[in-house]
Amino acid sequence: MESGIDRLIQSVKEELQISYAFSDRCCIYKVPERLRELNEKAYTPRLVSIGPIHHCNDKLKAMEDHKRMYLQEFIARTKYNCRKSTEFRGSRDSIFYPPYKWFDVRVDICLLENQLPFFILEELCGLSTILGNSPKPTLIELTHWFFSNEWGSWAVGEYWGKIDFSEVKHLVDFLTIYHRPTEQQQHEELEVLTAPSVKELHQAGVKFVLSSSKNLLDIKFDRNKGRLEFPRLQLEDGT
Repeated sequence: MESGIDRLIQSVKEELQISYAFSDRCCIYKVPERLRELNEKAYTPRLVSIGPIHHCNDKLKAMEDHKRMYLQEFIARTKYNCRKSTEFRGSRDSIFYPPYKWFDVRVDICLLENQLPFFILEELCGLSTILGNSPKPTLIELTHWFFSNEWGSWAVGEYWGKIDFSEVKHLVDFLTIYHRPTEQQQHEELEVLTAPSVKELHQAGVKFVLSSSKNLLDIKFDRNKGRLEFPRLQLEDGT
């Protein structure tokens, strides 16, 4: 006769069998609650959901009609070689007007919780066609063009050919790889350091110098000259 313990063990086994396995390839996460509680708006899309986490957000339903319209245009381009592309860029392209909506879209697609795996976007990009005999750009090239065009101060064109984008997981991951320091310093031993504040550095006699680099992580310190070089940081609403 099956005991209560046996039934409990069997029940646990059945639950484990149907539980979702956590994959080490998981790349889209929810922001920790302790951060979300400080400023929920900073981590939540305002206009468009492109990933699974905020898909059912009622506040974003207004964009669903636009999504269906763009899906129709995309399907037309895959079948009819962009015969409707001029219409796509014309007056019906109302998602980009007024300008503040376009700004919200830019911010939304840079949120960690609002992402799609990059390989899905690559598959979709592979289905599309372009007019004429021009070479078809890759999704990486299109992504680079988009962010460079929208945030020119972020462009790192001189280092573009040296960056390895072979394992980009999503758009935020693209930006992370894009802004890695151009020179990786090797340290024999790792040590925990507490970075002094700007005020403390200034009081210690450190000079702050604007560098010509556009990579935000290209920060260099010249010990001999007591000089800290860093790129220009352009502050905007979405910075």
